[in-house]
Amino acid sequence: SMNNPFKGIYDGNDMTISGSMVFSSSYGGACGLFSYNAGTIKNLNMDVDITGRTTNSPGHMGTVVGYNQKEGQIINCSNQGTVTGEYNSGSNKSYLGGIVGYNYYGTIASCINNGDVSSRHYAGGIVGYNYYGTIASCSNNSDVFSHYYAGGIAGYNNYGTITTCTNDGTVSGGKYIGGIVGYS
Repeated sequence: SMNNPFKGIYDGNDMTISGSMVFSSSYGGACGLFSYNAGTIKNLNMDVDITGRTTNSPGHMGTVVGYNQKEGQIINCSNQGTVTGEYNSGSNKSYLGGIVGYNYYGTIASCINNGDVSSRHYAGGIVGYNYYGTIASCSNNSDVFSHYYAGGIAGYNNYGTITTCTNDGTVSGGKYIGGIVGYS
């Protein structure tokens, strides 16, 4: 939970985790191998498809971490799976990324996304929403789509720092679309 996030060190030793996750909630929350992170997650390869739906409040979805908190560090992780947000009607917002859904003051470094990401709001190849966080030396090689706020690295960057990142995927959608960042 947000009040009790992962706080340790997880070293994946370059192993790959595969499978699929379905996330459905009417109260939001986070979905990823680690839902909430305030620790260090490194050297991990994900080949996991995530399909998520939230109806009344925001959801945070990424293959490695759903919600990366202030002390959270994601280092040298990759993703091959797809991240898809399914929606009913309404303006509910969710934050979807190939690696992390929502990055709150955390650090994401040397990560690679090779899986498609699609959402109604806030979709990024690496992170859906970056809030005062740091993203460094990351790359996206897959397609990103969102009706609002789609970026090859971050769908939305709110006072965060993004350096030496590249995007070779196609970014498309409605409003606020960018090769690196949809809106900053």
